[in-house]
Amino acid sequence: MATTFVGRRAEPAQVIRLLGRARLVTLCGVAGVGKTRLARRVLEDAGRIPVDLTVMVDLEPLDDPAALPGAVARCLGIAPDPDRTAAEWTAAIAEWFGHRRVLLVLDTCDRLVDAVARLATALLRAVPGLRVLATGRRSLGVPGEHVHLVRPLPACDAVALLRDRLGDPPGFEAEAARELCGLLDGVPLAIELAARSLSGRPIREYIAALGDGWEPAGAAPVAAADLPERHRSVRAALGWSHALCTPRERLLWARLSVFPGEFDLPAAEHVCAGGPLPASAVLDTIGGLVDKSVVLRADRPGAARYRLLRGVRAFGAEWLDRLGEREAVRRRHDDYRR
Repeated sequence: MATTFVGRRAEPAQVIRLLGRARLVTLCGVAGVGKTRLARRVLEDAGRIPVDLTVMVDLEPLDDPAALPGAVARCLGIAPDPDRTAAEWTAAIAEWFGHRRVLLVLDTCDRLVDAVARLATALLRAVPGLRVLATGRRSLGVPGEHVHLVRPLPACDAVALLRDRLGDPPGFEAEAARELCGLLDGVPLAIELAARSLSGRPIREYIAALGDGWEPAGAAPVAAADLPERHRSVRAALGWSHALCTPRERLLWARLSVFPGEFDLPAAEHVCAGGPLPASAVLDTIGGLVDKSVVLRADRPGAARYRLLRGVRAFGAEWLDRLGEREAVRRRHDDYRR
């Protein structure tokens, strides 16, 4: 995928200032919102912290928590040793860092949150000059962690990204591009995949095929070696988030898809409770979806309000159909609105 950094002009500096005050910062946000790209940009400007050494470790291929310290050690060039325990690998990493000022980026922590939390905590305790920048759909949940929420792009930056990825073509359809980026919720991955699919195709034609989500129905994954597998389609990116959820969270995600806009907790309890999800469990379950960047929360006077981004809602609606619950949940939604 193209590596030009578009938009978010102030955000890398904000994260760098945060790293100047805090030794552990996590970039959190919805699937495809640009956490990895922002982390790479911060890495490029890390001299402003300042640091002597920067290291970025991609954790996407890992699914075994016990393998994490060894994987980080291999990235540092530490000699392999099959007999080393996780604690010994952690000690070896700390010794390798020594007294240097280091920025360690642990990218895509989603499947190893607890293991990353343990490793980061141990290394920060052992290496005074270490700072850790993590990325993921959820925070690590450890003392001293500062979370930076990575939000979708504002309209002007979203259109600029689409224009850049299309190669700044002559006769660029700015109004149609603005409409498309709005339908894609300003999510960079959805915009970049749309740009790859457009390839000379009129933007409004793509909009007409878009349906309710972030990609046309039945869209095939992009065949591109430069993309991680989870970023070759919107479905794959959201499927990664879905796999991280508990069964109750998946059920609530599906049922929440009937809300076209914002909703509050009483509405979610009335519409979405039932079966394996009692009303008493909705608050904790929706909290889990907020923590995993599936549901967005906004604190309004008097009560919190929640919403799903368009593509996230469409993914949930598909699962609601698979569960055979669409009509029943829609009826409860309509009853609540009366």
